Amino acid sequence: MKMMNTRRLRILCAEDDPADQYLLRRAAEKAEINGDLQLVSNGEALLRFLREGKSINDDHDADGAADLILLDLNMPVMDGRETMNNLRHDDALKHIPIIVLSTSDGQDDVRESYQLGASSYIVKPRSFDKLVDAMVRIENYWGELCELTDRNLI
Repeated sequence: MKMMNTRRLRILCAEDDPADQYLLRRAAEKAEINGDLQLVSNGEALLRFLREGKSINDDHDADGAADLILLDLNMPVMDGRETMNNLRHDDALKHIPIIVLSTSDGQDDVRESYQLGASSYIVKPRSFDKLVDAMVRIENYWGELCELTDRNLI
């Protein structure tokens, strides 16, 4: 069940697999997410987007803001673990909730992700319908139920 979300979420997702990027974008559209989903291909691109307001994918200016981060663990250039470590040690960015979205259900990965500062850990759903459901639940929880830092005060 979709709640009425009054907050427009800006979700930044680091995912290296083009097929998974496509599925995430389609799932967000089908879930009718009230907000924007920006996709980047690795942790370095995610940090560049947040710090410099540049998307590495198209190199156009962006505002560099995100309310929520979806983060794959296993990516080239800078993986999710290193990305979380960078985010949690950056005073300007450490307030942003991080949801790890990984194919791994290994307890070592789950434990390490929480130790590095993940707010949640979700195993990537294997079906498109379950991915849509996950996107709805993410929006309901983070967009409606939780209080997020006012991006205008940062």
